Amino acid sequence: MATLKDRAFATLVSLMVVPHRIVHHVLLFLQKKFDEGTIATRGNHLAQLTVGKSTKFATEFSDRAADCTWIEHAILPLVDDAAQHSTLLQLGLLFLLHHATGFDRRISQVCGRFFL
Repeated sequence: MATLKDRAFATLVSLMVVPHRIVHHVLLFLQKKFDEGTIATRGNHLAQLTVGKSTKFATEFSDRAADCTWIEHAILPLVDDAAQHSTLLQLGLLFLLHHATGFDRRISQVCGRFFL
């Protein structure tokens, strides 16, 4: 119970929420059941990822990397020290880049091969 009250733990959880939310968005899409009409008009999961859905998810990562105010909102109420602030900004960006590169390697690059 003491861990849940620790400010460092709360800060780390706050930093992980936004990058994980994008990954969760991808997971929800992949778990979605499509009816026959949708598959006939827009294709299945792989077809939709290949023709643009993966780009939409990649853009979510890019937008978060370009505007890091989400990191500020996560750490500002919990950190007083300027050195800690700088370190946590970097850590938040690393969390985001970790998920973004995983998405790129596992999904974007694979889907891009279908157009070669």
